[in-house]
Amino acid sequence: MKLSSTTDIVPSGLWVENDGDLHRLDSMERPEPEGLDSEVAAEQSMTVDLDALIGQLPAWSAFPQAGSGDSADSSGFALRFYLEFTGYDADELPTSVLEASHEGSTVALLRLGRAKQTYTEGFTLRQKDGHSFYPLINRNGHIVIEVDRPHRPYAEVRNDGLMIRDGRLEVEGRVKARGTEYTGGTLVVLGRTSGFRATAEIDFELNEDLTSKRFGLRHYRFSAVLDFNDLVD
Repeated sequence: MKLSSTTDIVPSGLWVENDGDLHRLDSMERPEPEGLDSEVAAEQSMTVDLDALIGQLPAWSAFPQAGSGDSADSSGFALRFYLEFTGYDADELPTSVLEASHEGSTVALLRLGRAKQTYTEGFTLRQKDGHSFYPLINRNGHIVIEVDRPHRPYAEVRNDGLMIRDGRLEVEGRVKARGTEYTGGTLVVLGRTSGFRATAEIDFELNEDLTSKRFGLRHYRFSAVLDFNDLVD
C-alpha cells in the first residue's frame, strides 16, 4: 500500500486501529527540498508492507485470535488506518478527527481514504502467518483491511435501460462495488408460470477514471442482449 499527499496540510504519520486500540506505524517521508519547487517539496509519502503488518499483529495486546468470534458473522476483525497531523489548526481539519499522543504531543488522526485518486489494482486476498486478509474500500470511501473474515461480495446494481425490439431483449446499467472485482455475469430470464428459462452473458466494463476519482469504489457499466429469435423454432 502506497500513500502520498501534496496538500497544503500534510500528514506526519500513519496509525492503525483495531477495536479502539491505536498503534503508530511510522512517519511520512518528505523528499529533500533542494532544487524542488514548493508543491513537490510539500509532498509526503509512505509505503506500508501489509504482509509485515499482519506478521506483527500478535505482539499487540488487543489482537484477536482467528476463529475467536461467537459466530461466522463476528469472526475476524478489521484494521482501520488514520493519517496523523501535528501543529494543526482545529479549523483546518474535519470535526470527525481523533486525538492521540505521540512523543508527548497531541496529534490529530483522520481516517485514511476519500483521496483525490485511489488505485485498487493490487487489492487481492493474501495469506500470512495463518491469517487471511484483503483490503477493501468501505461505503464511506475509507480503506479497511479485513482479517480472517469470509469475503462477502457486495454490489449496488442500477438498471438504466431495458428495451425489447426485433425479438431481442436489451438491458444496460451500472454496478458499484467495494472490495470485489467483477469480470462478468449472466442475465437470467424466467417465465412466471411456464418454467421458461433463458440466459445470456453480461458484458462488464470497469470505468477506471471514475473508480479512481470515487475513492476506489469500483464503478462498472454492464450490458446484455438476449435474442429470443434464437429460442423459437
